[in-house]
Amino acid sequence: MAVREWARFAARTAVLPVRRALTGGRIADAPNLRAGLRCRVLSGAIARLPRTVRERRAITRLGAVDRAAVWDTFHGQ
Repeated sequence: MAVREWARFAARTAVLPVRRALTGGRIADAPNLRAGLRCRVLSGAIARLPRTVRERRAITRLGAVDRAAVWDTFHGQ
């Protein structure tokens, strides 16, 4: 799920300048649509990835509930 969302975020970030050019800049000027900000967010997430993976592995080892059970509860199945 996380990889899919990262890919979507990156793809949308990459497309923003193209969409702005094609629409003559008529894309909403919402702060979350600024390509520079989105690139900084993506690079920050990538920089934190090794630590996040280590922490998630530790949580998995120490967890009392299986990840599949958590996913089923979260996902509503």
